[in-house]
Amino acid sequence: MKKLLAMVLALVMTLSLAVSASAFKDDDKVSADYAEAAAVLDGMGVFKGYEDGEFKPLNNITRAEVATIIYRIYTGDVAKNDKSGLYATYNKFSDMTGAGWAAGYIGYCANAELVKGYPDGTFKPSGKITGYEVLAMILRAVGYDKNGEFSGTDWAVNVAKYAEQLGILKNVAKTTNLGAPATRELVAEMLFQAIQKDQVTYTPAFGYQTDKALKLDQKTLGAKNFKLAMDDSTSDIWGRPTHTWTYSTGDKKTEFVATPDASFSEATSECDICEALGEKTSAKVVEVYVNGDNKSTEAKGLVDTYKATATKDMVGEQGRIAEYYEVKGGYRLVVIDTYLAQVTDVVTEKLDSKDHVTRDDCMKLKVWNDAKNPNTPDTSIYVEGNDYAEDAYILVHVNAVDKTDIITVANGKAASFPTVEIVGEAKSFTGAQTKTYYQSNKHCVAGEDYMDAYRFYKDVTKLGTVKYTWFLDQFGNLIGNDDIDNTSYAVLKEIYWTGSNRNGYAEAVLVDMDGKESTVTVDQIDGLADQSKDKPYEFIGAFDNTNNDSEPRVNESSDSSKFQNKYAYMSTWDNYNKAYRGMALFMVEPNDDGTVNLQGYDKQVKTDSKTTDVRFVEYAGNATINAKSSILSVYDNEKDATERTAKYAVSSNVEIIVREGNADDGYTYNTEYTLKTLPEYADKSVEAYFVTEGNYVTKIYIKNATDASSFGTYVFMPEANDKNGNSNYWRDDETGKYYANVYVDGKAQTVEVSFEVGKLLSNHQGMLFQVKKTESGKVVSAWETSLTGAYGKLNDATKMILVDEANDVDEWAANTVSADYISSHDKLLKDDTILISNGASGKTNIINLDESEIVVWDGSEVTKITEETFNEYAVWAVSKKGDYEGAAAYLYLGVTPVSSAKAAADALAGKDLGAIEGTDLTLAEMKEQAVTNAYELLEKANISGVKLSVKSTGSWVGSDLVKDFVPDAGHSAKVFFTFTVTDVDGKEANAADAYSTVTSKYSNKSLTAAVVDTLEGLNTITDKMTVAQVKQAVKDAIATEYSLTDINVTLDTDTLAGHSVINVTVKATHATLGEVNASAQIAVQATTV
Repeated sequence: MKKLLAMVLALVMTLSLAVSASAFKDDDKVSADYAEAAAVLDGMGVFKGYEDGEFKPLNNITRAEVATIIYRIYTGDVAKNDKSGLYATYNKFSDMTGAGWAAGYIGYCANAELVKGYPDGTFKPSGKITGYEVLAMILRAVGYDKNGEFSGTDWAVNVAKYAEQLGILKNVAKTTNLGAPATRELVAEMLFQAIQKDQVTYTPAFGYQTDKALKLDQKTLGAKNFKLAMDDSTSDIWGRPTHTWTYSTGDKKTEFVATPDASFSEATSECDICEALGEKTSAKVVEVYVNGDNKSTEAKGLVDTYKATATKDMVGEQGRIAEYYEVKGGYRLVVIDTYLAQVTDVVTEKLDSKDHVTRDDCMKLKVWNDAKNPNTPDTSIYVEGNDYAEDAYILVHVNAVDKTDIITVANGKAASFPTVEIVGEAKSFTGAQTKTYYQSNKHCVAGEDYMDAYRFYKDVTKLGTVKYTWFLDQFGNLIGNDDIDNTSYAVLKEIYWTGSNRNGYAEAVLVDMDGKESTVTVDQIDGLADQSKDKPYEFIGAFDNTNNDSEPRVNESSDSSKFQNKYAYMSTWDNYNKAYRGMALFMVEPNDDGTVNLQGYDKQVKTDSKTTDVRFVEYAGNATINAKSSILSVYDNEKDATERTAKYAVSSNVEIIVREGNADDGYTYNTEYTLKTLPEYADKSVEAYFVTEGNYVTKIYIKNATDASSFGTYVFMPEANDKNGNSNYWRDDETGKYYANVYVDGKAQTVEVSFEVGKLLSNHQGMLFQVKKTESGKVVSAWETSLTGAYGKLNDATKMILVDEANDVDEWAANTVSADYISSHDKLLKDDTILISNGASGKTNIINLDESEIVVWDGSEVTKITEETFNEYAVWAVSKKGDYEGAAAYLYLGVTPVSSAKAAADALAGKDLGAIEGTDLTLAEMKEQAVTNAYELLEKANISGVKLSVKSTGSWVGSDLVKDFVPDAGHSAKVFFTFTVTDVDGKEANAADAYSTVTSKYSNKSLTAAVVDTLEGLNTITDKMTVAQVKQAVKDAIATEYSLTDINVTLDTDTLAGHSVINVTVKATHATLGEVNASAQIAVQATTV
């Protein structure tokens, strides 16, 4: 029972949260205990989501991100152009070079002693951070760690102690491992609780104290910096208690529906309710809301005291949401009913010339919500939005009190309708009612029992073998049913004439919706509206009345497959009947003589003696199937269609046939797919025939479709700016996304690109890339093909190949699409329509240019290829996929392809990299700085997407080039570097003679060593010198050489006579390195008497 309650609770809580303002696309992934924190902090502008609208609650947060959030709550500065940049140079850490955008936040927090680094002097901004480390930062912001409690071996214990005392961890489960990397939602919760706690003040005498103890007039960070306040006296339209948070920044207000203390969706004993509420003896319900209406004074059996010992007294109904909230004096019970509804009309928004709304996006519904007349729906309800297709069955909540104003007629006045909350699609299945129960609130369908929902009203069933469509509520209970059509449908696999001349007959092979094949004799067949102009001259389009009820007839000519004058012509030769293969989905109508009519179109006689055309099978030429939302979207049949012309709901148990293969190798008909396992098809690429039975698409034949991964194979980047000066590669400042105007398989398109892809393209204007290929039977593509991701984005630069002589195809084959970079050619023949290309591989490619389209990188108009073309442009030819090799579909005219590696190498060779400095510089450090400087140089040259490494270094010492030369400490030298440059294609190039002035600065240690070396090398000290003279000689030797001041020299003797060696101690000051202490032995030169 407890497990069931938990499952119901989780589901209902999800429904409850849906009425709060949606902060993120992935709200449903945020833990219930942390959802309020994430929503409010987002509204305040303190803790935002990602650019794609998601919060990604389970992602690990970085140290830089936490420092940013701490800065915001401590300063109240959440402006888009905040002041953090003022502190970018304040950092105390050694690894801030790579901190980027976070440098200012870290700098401020470090100087305010809110964050600490590691013992090695680093902060590791991109590193993960544990829960304890986050708490330490938060608690410092509140006022703790003034006595160094968060240092030493027990720091984590102290952090946990203070966090527990403040109540920061009140919603954090005891099982949460705070020593593990912290998730974003955990940080949001701890931060949210902390900013509601009074700041503390530390005194040695009293320790940490709050306002309550010493009357210090302290405030919470939330109140002080954001005027954060919460009103819990409000309710939503369903009666759920609501927390209304107000603040001075961001959205100014966040409304959040409280999480219920317990939730149920079935009749539950008072005992179990008390247990779920944590009540040992009883639970008193003092308020009751039913569908938003306050029924506290009239809800008998609901306003009551539930006893913890009452195991048989039941409360609630099957499929009826019951939520309990603790309020003053007891509990509030919120009851919400779910009803079955059907969309009867979909209305789209309409605007006037001034963009004023004259009609709202809305849907008209039939709602079965009348207990007295259960099979009679309310047909007068409208709901905002149009996310479902006409005739779709959905689940709704209907508010008994709240109204919504909707303009349903263009230029009409808004009318008030009961507020409707859509729960979602009503899932369905088919089956016959095989047993009848009386007064038991359940049905037996196909031998299996199902519980009825409390509001099970729509019921058209009878006992027997007739199948019905059954609808389920969100909890798996039956909530209604409807009739279905059992007409037989099948796909025409092939048809041919049997017998001689007109004495024969048409015989067809059909594939039914279960995949079974049958051979039938065809008496009549309905024809389609059009026929393709390309082999195999396939019939295409919708069923058309011109070709309705066509009679099969033999025709043995090569163009025998056609509909003409109410005849369907075909041959006895199977090869001539290719146009019929997989032609369409048909309703199979049996005749009394055993023949069949293949129907797609018919006429229906009306009572007024007029006829109207009826299609048994609908057609979609440019459709999108979205399995996730169960929607079939149909667009007009132009290839550049942008406006959807129809939208259909697809039954969850739709029957599907998919034609796979091709005309040359033969087709197969796959009936194994379900809506959930259907391949992901490219947007508007599906050609389908489908049947709507009752209210859903229940049968669909996918004749042709493009797999989502089958985007363009070749992408050509034009000049950086078009003739009007507009950039062909840009960043949308509003969305943060990058776009490029490119040619995809010869067609000009604007595509979304990743930053890396955009840079790669902008570095290679006028060059051709292959962005999709097949390796080991799998498609490798640079396109983003996930329907849940950035669908259609050119995303992966590592999978883009610059087409040059190293990787082009020098000899084309039939039925393939290939590119040939024409670096060398023999001649143009046949009025410049035939090109003979000589590849680097030694192969010769004969290319037919007659039907090719020409794309020019700089926008110039070139209508024909001539010899002069090759002098002016680099030329690529891309083949046309067909039965014959050699035909070019497109010619691209651009610039000679240069790899990113070569371009980068040319930009670095012989260039000044800028100064390199370091203390006691090592070879590795010098190389690392050289690489960093080189990347900066490339960035200025607008070149990216390459990797650099130092191949060799050297410096001229006299006439000798010394390899791996590093200047000694305190010295500078001109050092030359040779880099190895590698691009995303794996191509390499070398950049030689780049140079830098390298300075190795002294450390205190190396300076001391240098002073000692100088002293020990003195040879001017003689035994006739006085102590004062020796001291002066020492000062003279080191003062200027090492920039030392305040030099104090001490000798271990008062006289030099008789000494061959003396011990000297020097104490001096260096301007940047501070005090220098050196001891050395100096040789004393004996004088000759």
